[in-house]
Amino acid sequence: MNGLVKAIGGGSIVLVSLVALPLPGLPESPSDGEDEAQIQEWYDICMAATDQEAIAACDALIEVDPEDERTWTNRGSALDELGDSEAALESHNRALELAPNYSLALANRCATLGNLGDHQGAVDSCWAAIEGDGRWGDSGVELAWDNMGVSLAYLQRYEESLDAHRTALDLNPDYANAWNNLGATLFDLERYGEAVEAFQQALNLNPEDELARSNLIVARQRDRQPQDSPQNSSDD
Repeated sequence: MNGLVKAIGGGSIVLVSLVALPLPGLPESPSDGEDEAQIQEWYDICMAATDQEAIAACDALIEVDPEDERTWTNRGSALDELGDSEAALESHNRALELAPNYSLALANRCATLGNLGDHQGAVDSCWAAIEGDGRWGDSGVELAWDNMGVSLAYLQRYEESLDAHRTALDLNPDYANAWNNLGATLFDLERYGEAVEAFQQALNLNPEDELARSNLIVARQRDRQPQDSPQNSSDD
């Protein structure tokens, strides 16, 4: 592989918790005077954030309902964003103990397994997500196809990876992550001109995507080089 960074993505954050870590202004659990409005506030934080505050909100929600699979997989996604993929995997697995066919949790677990380097496990989890119960939150089945494409590329199953990313883009042409990941696989195949086009499309859709921007710079540089140059022949 030529070594561009892929953007493995989790799904919408949906709720969280194992160790309660209350922050200033965030109650440990609702009392008799803290009604549905407080629970909704925790839910909104858990849904919208990917930082330690999200973990605290999800932990509070788990105190209210420890058997909500959405909370567990959102917690896992937040932990993954913070770089704690081992703890994230535990949370996704807990969600799947509660709801074994939950599509979003299976796709989120796919992303986490990819981050942990278990790419065959990731592919298997993404396939299970595609065949699961169809609950995707704010995401869609394209999330599973795109995440699977990333792990297929790491397994050097490049044509399958291209097919997976293109399926994601057929489902959602505005999915910037999938354009970036398609470009990364094209780059791995030394199809640099096509990679440039894919990275550019990712940036058109999300101008703040620094990963796609850096990948675009590298792909443009490589596209200008003769195919038999030393730079091209020494990266495998």
